[in-house]
Amino acid sequence: MEKLIICGSEGKCGKEVYKLLKEKGYEILATVNKDSTPLKEILDKFNDVDYVIDFTNKEVALNHINLCIDRKISFICGTTGFNQDELDIIKEKCKNYRVKGIICPNFAIPMNIIINNFKVLSNSFDSCLIKEIHHLSKLDKPSGTAKTLIKKASCKTDVISLTSNDNIVQYLIQFDSKYAKMEIAYEVYNKTIYAYGVYYYLRHLDDNIFNNLIAY
Repeated sequence: MEKLIICGSEGKCGKEVYKLLKEKGYEILATVNKDSTPLKEILDKFNDVDYVIDFTNKEVALNHINLCIDRKISFICGTTGFNQDELDIIKEKCKNYRVKGIICPNFAIPMNIIINNFKVLSNSFDSCLIKEIHHLSKLDKPSGTAKTLIKKASCKTDVISLTSNDNIVQYLIQFDSKYAKMEIAYEVYNKTIYAYGVYYYLRHLDDNIFNNLIAY
């Protein structure tokens, strides 16, 4: 089993990732959270870290990713909010340092299947409307998932981003043309589904099912 450090293990997604990977027998060397020992100091203590997993916020995650690349440690990042310039810099640095890393806006396997096939699906229609609902605490609107779908789209695509007190995440994707219509409804009731995505990734490192924003 790989040896891991989990950043953001007390957050909504991070705690589910921590719980599941602990149950599955992974060796979690340390965790990094607000007011805890910084990642840099933790990395100074260990010479055999296989992966740093990050579910924090963009500013913190960016610092963590750069630390990982500098030390040639692979990373898994589920934090969103990176702009294209930041992603391009990370991608180039990963190339130069030969570090394997993934930044994925959504680790739910069903959503990645939709993302991977979105270009072909949208090519059959004239327009697409993505309606998404997230909790009030969601900072980036549209979400990283919606932005990724827009980039993949082959037809005119619009996004409506709404917020709710409910913790249920909802996506309704509506395709339309003069010949046909199609809807995809996807709801997430528990963030454990993202943890299972991280677990799947660790077991299938060469599987490109996940939308890696810095893949090269």
